Amino acid sequence: MTLVSEVSELATRIGQDVKALTTAVAGKAAAAHSHLIGDLPVAASGTSSATALTRADDSRLSNSRTPTTHAHAIGDLPVASSGTLSTTQLVRADDARLSDTRTPAALTVVDGSVSASAAIAESKLALASDAVAATPSRRTLGTGATQAAPGNHTHTYLDQVVRTHLFGAVGYTEAPVLEMELTSQFTNLASADYLMGSQMTALVDTHTMLSTAFPFYRAVVPVAGRYDVEWVWHGTALPMAAKVCKNVPNGSTGGQAATGYSVMTQSQTAGAEQNVRIHQTVRLAAGDTLAFGLWCAATFNILVNPWGQARTRFAVRYVGPK
Repeated sequence: MTLVSEVSELATRIGQDVKALTTAVAGKAAAAHSHLIGDLPVAASGTSSATALTRADDSRLSNSRTPTTHAHAIGDLPVASSGTLSTTQLVRADDARLSDTRTPAALTVVDGSVSASAAIAESKLALASDAVAATPSRRTLGTGATQAAPGNHTHTYLDQVVRTHLFGAVGYTEAPVLEMELTSQFTNLASADYLMGSQMTALVDTHTMLSTAFPFYRAVVPVAGRYDVEWVWHGTALPMAAKVCKNVPNGSTGGQAATGYSVMTQSQTAGAEQNVRIHQTVRLAAGDTLAFGLWCAATFNILVNPWGQARTRFAVRYVGPK
């Protein structure tokens, strides 16, 4: 065989091999390649298929659902040996550390350690009730010296101050006042000195101040303080006088006998109006008495309400503490 024939035969075989290789790789993809999603068999969202792919935004990949009920045997779980520390294993319920006695580690509790919604039972506080002053305790509501006052309580100190100032004493609800007046005219009285008695009638007596135990009437002071004292009488002769007598003893049946006890006097010797008026504020002690007297130099009448003026009257009114 000549060289030319050998070369020709080799070329033929190479051509045949190339053709066979071209046929073998025809329609094959390169080793490194990609596919468009449209070129792949992708199922519609939510569709179950054994021959199609699931797209990444399939609704089943993100919807919430309850896992299927199942159970694990303890042998399927990573359980540590009793007493073993581990960050990757579980502790079995009979681990020795769950039942051994030990002193709790030192702990500091600060305000921030306690929840704002935490509550402590009152029974845990071990406090006494209504203990003496300066002793921590629970205070019940009431009027006792160691109890707390309710919100609608009238505080004693303020009540004492107000009642004492306005009425004279803590227990009083109104001020002591006695007002007496002549209710009918007395005529043809001889020149004399009188202490007024049953001729007068009480109009106001808030604290039973009127005493009728003597032949003359007296106002008995129930509580110490300042009193407004008024005595006015109308007569038909001049000269005339009025007096207020303090602490006159029993047995003094007339004004002359009571003269030594006079603390206020007023006279009228001339004028068109025949009346005398005393009006003063005095300080009196509890138990003091006041009697009201009059005097005229001639036979006279005591008038009730002459010329539309104020009546013949006397009054004792509490106005404040000493």
